[in-house]
Amino acid sequence: RTGAAAIATAKPFFRYYGPDLTGLFLGDAGALGIKARATLRLIRRPAWVETASFGFATHEQMAGAMTDVAREGLVSECFAMDPVLKAQRMKRAGLAQDLKAVKGVITSARGLAAGLREAARVAVAGRGFLDESPYSMHVGTEGRTEASVADALAEVRRIVATHGGTEVENTVPKVLRGMPFVPMSSAIGPAGERWLPVHALVPLSDAAAAWTAIRALFDARRADLERLGVEIGVLTAIVGSNAFVLEPVFYWPAPRTTYYERVLDEATRASFEDFRPNLEAEALVFELRGQLTQLFLERGATHLQIGRTYRYREGLRPEALRLLEAIKRAVDPRGVVNPGALGLGEPQPQ
Repeated sequence: RTGAAAIATAKPFFRYYGPDLTGLFLGDAGALGIKARATLRLIRRPAWVETASFGFATHEQMAGAMTDVAREGLVSECFAMDPVLKAQRMKRAGLAQDLKAVKGVITSARGLAAGLREAARVAVAGRGFLDESPYSMHVGTEGRTEASVADALAEVRRIVATHGGTEVENTVPKVLRGMPFVPMSSAIGPAGERWLPVHALVPLSDAAAAWTAIRALFDARRADLERLGVEIGVLTAIVGSNAFVLEPVFYWPAPRTTYYERVLDEATRASFEDFRPNLEAEALVFELRGQLTQLFLERGATHLQIGRTYRYREGLRPEALRLLEAIKRAVDPRGVVNPGALGLGEPQPQ
């Protein structure tokens, strides 16, 4: 137990007491222990929430707007999609999911009347509202008063205009607000393709350069990607006022895995194509994933779900690695807890 919970006579009411030992067990990919219980601080739902969406002709325009919005601290969320990812998302959902989305919009709004108005706008907009904008950015802002939220969105619109963006229907953030927990089938391509995301967080000032490096890597293999039917979309987002997220997502035709059996009902599985083995395409995807993780390491990027994929250990300064290894020995002397996570060794004999 950590924080106030480490005191024999205290309730778990406060995270900080002495060194922040709670932080040791956050983001460790399970390498330092198995979490059995978490105490979370409750906060009130914001009284006012508004969303907006914008279209851009280029990624550079969009990234410029996102970084400026982040620096001003105007929004609670800001994410964006490139043309490939947008196309995949737009063709993913069917009528049943559309109806669920509309229901979510209604229930998440301030009152039934407001919900019905928002749902009507979503229905009228359909799925063609982003056709004229290759790149799309979506924001949500929250506040205690209607005026504070309106002021924040007005400043977002001003920033977007300076970067050449135009406002479009805000269906995407509305739907995500109404359905914050998407089904696990989202980890499968819209036609049943395999799906593999890779992500990195970079400083806002490095966002454009990191995107250019990623695009150059993909462009060098464009002929192979097209020949083998591998598509790559890129999701971008901001975290707080200091980090820019780049998440390339691979889609490629390949046979179903056991994951399909676990998360899809029989009718949904039947609607997906079961592709033939495509070993060359899969080899290309994993080759590019390895090159991406190396590129991220060289650019000093960080990651949220490190696991065994990202080169965490290789990038640490020696003194930081020694401290991490010492903590691992202290909490797991035989190395039996999720060995290999964070690049930390294999189990030792008893």
